[in-house]
Amino acid sequence: MDIYPNNFVSGSFKIQTNFQNKTNNTYVKQTKSQPAFKGFGSYYNAESLVNSLKRLYGDYDNDNLFAKIISLVSKNRNTIIGNSGSNARFFNIPFINNFGLRVKLPVTYTFNIANSAQFRTIQDLFPNENFGQAVFSNGNGITFAKKVDGVPASIDNWYYFYCNKNKITRRQALEYYDRIVKLSKLPDVTYENFARKIKLITDTNPRLLDFSSPNNLIIDFKSQEITPVDVADTGYEAYHSMFHRMYNSLIDKDLNPLFMKNMHEEEIEKCLSCHDAIGEKLFDAINYIA
Repeated sequence: MDIYPNNFVSGSFKIQTNFQNKTNNTYVKQTKSQPAFKGFGSYYNAESLVNSLKRLYGDYDNDNLFAKIISLVSKNRNTIIGNSGSNARFFNIPFINNFGLRVKLPVTYTFNIANSAQFRTIQDLFPNENFGQAVFSNGNGITFAKKVDGVPASIDNWYYFYCNKNKITRRQALEYYDRIVKLSKLPDVTYENFARKIKLITDTNPRLLDFSSPNNLIIDFKSQEITPVDVADTGYEAYHSMFHRMYNSLIDKDLNPLFMKNMHEEEIEKCLSCHDAIGEKLFDAINYIA
């Protein structure tokens, strides 16, 4: 896959210069041993979800089990987690750690029509990986999907502020600032594993990745993992290099100038420094796994 910079223009002169230096003929690829990168195994599949639900709620058929979960979650909607995006909300399932319930917006309407279609198993292109992919769907806006722990790469409710840029305040600026500083401090292996995940997906089908929203990347600061989610066929081939798309998503290229308008001078300087650090680690990681 084309993951090297291609007509990439950084918001910082320093990082652009570093990339130019690293892409000349004197750049030498690292030869250290690559760290292990293991999938999540069979406990993240449709069968394991059904078995877990049966242990909790009894030996019912799948549709009855799913109906119980839908009823339970619909009455307790304060369990939304970070995987939620612009088109759906992602809910925890009580006592189930590895899966959640993805409900298409508007949530109330989708819950109301939940019983008008039966659930079917969804083919999992990555059975040993967790990219938040669906394992069951009713075709009416509700899916049972693998759960990815963490927070979005950018601010919460990103799509709302993308559509209402005049609503961005210092509160959102500080939320972004805190997240981008933490992201820049993650170790090299985090970026290497992130690059491997992206390569695995693009080698399967380059149209599966959607970088239109930075919140299609989930960051688990506790386990130090960056994970792409909402992996589905977008129907189009990307024009920009993969590095360009990954980097712009991580730093939220669309909204970060508006965040910085609500920052103090020293915060802006720190943000740009963090962008440089993220870009350099990402570039090295891509070169390392190539």
